[in-house]
Amino acid sequence: MAIVKMSKFRLGVFSAESEAVLRSLQNFDQVHVLDPTKEPVAEGDPQRELIAADVSREEAAVNEHLARLDHTLQVLQSYRPAPKNLVEKISNGLPVYHMGDAEAFDAAAALDQSEGDGATQTIEKKANAPDNASVSRSGSATLKNTPTRSRVADVVSHVRDLEEQKRQANEAQHAIVEKRRELSHWKALDVPVEMLHAPRTVRTFVGTIPARWTEHARQFVANHLWRTHMEVISGDTKNSYVFIMSAGSHDSLQEFLRDVNFQPVQFDREGTIPEQLDRLAQREDELKRDVDAIDEAFRVLAQAEQQNLALAYEAESARLKRIEAQKHFLTSSYLTFFEGYVPTKREDAFRRAIARVVDDKRMLLTVEPADPDDPNVPTLLENNALVKPFEDIVTTFSVPLYKEMDPSGLIAPWYILFFSVMLGDLGYGVLLLLGTTLALKFMHFKPKTEQSLRFFQILSIPTIIVGACFGSIFGGLIPMKPLILDPTKDFMTMIVFSLIIGLIHLLVGIMLKGVQLFREGKTIDIVYDVVSWLLLLVGLVVAGLTKILGLPAVGATVGFAMAIVGALLVLFFSARDEKGGARFAWGLYNLYGTTSYVGDLVSYTRLTAIMLAGAYIGFAMNMIAGLLTGIGIPGFIIAGLILVGAHLFNLFLSTLSSYVHSMRLIYVEFFGKFFEGGGTPFRGLRPEPKYIDVRTAKPEATGSGVKHS
Repeated sequence: MAIVKMSKFRLGVFSAESEAVLRSLQNFDQVHVLDPTKEPVAEGDPQRELIAADVSREEAAVNEHLARLDHTLQVLQSYRPAPKNLVEKISNGLPVYHMGDAEAFDAAAALDQSEGDGATQTIEKKANAPDNASVSRSGSATLKNTPTRSRVADVVSHVRDLEEQKRQANEAQHAIVEKRRELSHWKALDVPVEMLHAPRTVRTFVGTIPARWTEHARQFVANHLWRTHMEVISGDTKNSYVFIMSAGSHDSLQEFLRDVNFQPVQFDREGTIPEQLDRLAQREDELKRDVDAIDEAFRVLAQAEQQNLALAYEAESARLKRIEAQKHFLTSSYLTFFEGYVPTKREDAFRRAIARVVDDKRMLLTVEPADPDDPNVPTLLENNALVKPFEDIVTTFSVPLYKEMDPSGLIAPWYILFFSVMLGDLGYGVLLLLGTTLALKFMHFKPKTEQSLRFFQILSIPTIIVGACFGSIFGGLIPMKPLILDPTKDFMTMIVFSLIIGLIHLLVGIMLKGVQLFREGKTIDIVYDVVSWLLLLVGLVVAGLTKILGLPAVGATVGFAMAIVGALLVLFFSARDEKGGARFAWGLYNLYGTTSYVGDLVSYTRLTAIMLAGAYIGFAMNMIAGLLTGIGIPGFIIAGLILVGAHLFNLFLSTLSSYVHSMRLIYVEFFGKFFEGGGTPFRGLRPEPKYIDVRTAKPEATGSGVKHS
């Protein structure tokens, strides 16, 4: 458990070779690039003529290209075959693409090597259409057999064209559906629409009026409009669809139509309404076939081109990472300078990575140990397999400063203890162990997900042990004699146990602050800021236990003496940077802070509270299921279902509570005593993979080519 030792480097190369150096360092990966130095540059120093590199245009172009690639991949992924089983559905691991170690980390190089791998022929065989055909009813989606990088651009453009075609087809389908819905109200109108306005002596009107005025309009036409006939073709809750024919006074008719809010309808086709509906149905079928053909084209492209697109995306991500690093360069037409950090143990490999592309005589390189007090030094954590899953607990709170201790290994045993006590059930521990072990064995996950599963796998084993000590298996579903105590009966003993754990935890946190001060060479601060509080707190505890347990009075005397010495140290030296009365006032305030330790100590009773909550929920579910077994076989079936569902839910709820509250005890009660945080995370030059995990391998493992897996 340690923070990796860092070395600071300064590198100057010819600008023409800077891109090759950056690619090689990206392949090496263990490099953290800093912002350009702001220190004054001496007269005559070549850096005096350098300026910060301006790569804004290139960065914008790459971001735009990445967005197009990402959109294309998202579209094609929706056309990939669905997962075949539960294992495939849950797994979220990325495909791995191996490259030779001699290759720079640039997936575009892998794309060049994949030229002629049969992808183009696959598309043409399935499409069966001429080159560059967009789409046909059979689902053709052929593209020219161009160089791979150009082919990627063609695929992106082709997918965009197919999307536009599908969008237009879907919009046309939607319009037809709306048109058919409107025309369906006029199916009873069996007159060809072109004949509606053919008579010269008779005027016809086709449209809608509000349904509530239909009867009034019918009576008005019959009684007041001479030589006028109105027929209701159909109707719904809102409107009536009417046909009006008149050879009488048109002025009176127009006034009537305005009064009843008549809305005319225009028919833009020839033939009867049923004939128009048939034509629209045929057109809708054609559009559906077009959409099906486009979907088939998408499926063909997804199968044949998704890997190349994913490689192109990772290549552009790597390129963007290099551009972001170049923003920290100082450059001119001839020279480029930059600085950063590299793990000390990787210095030799770092030098070899540069020497691979630049001759020693054509560069200026200095490497020196990093200054522990420099806030710019990045933090890289390195732990064994048991402690590494607990790094996320630390970094979620804050990245340690380079000069600090790595608290991952310090919190691991405490977190394990808190979690296992809170969950505290042998059955739940076994389920947690089986679930995580089987998932890690048979499923493929991303590194972050895999680390989270290992985290809970580690926690499951002490949970089983604690559950055996408490005699709890699924809340008492399976009877077991506790190895130590039954918290549901001896809960006061459990509370005392929780407080003892809490006291030890707080004292360890204070002592770790002393260790950190010793590492920084602040020995006198250990006395004022650590020993003072230890004397005060331990003295009060000793005096209190002496009174409670009825021990000899000398114990109380010693305890009070320790507490008084500690209190005086806090009073006069905790605010030693202040002057005069302010020093005493702040010392008095800090001494009052002793009361906060009472609240911190009480917080540890949550160990008992959360454990009992989970135990009683499980016990209640067992009781309900037991009552149901009294009604015969159906009762046993229902009871079994309740037990499975309830205990799985209780496992989830108890695990979540144990996870969160254990973290809370670490963050608030423990870290507050010694951990400062606020460090800079070490960021290499490789991007986080999104679609394909491109990895370098030793040349003897992959030869000069590439290997897919």
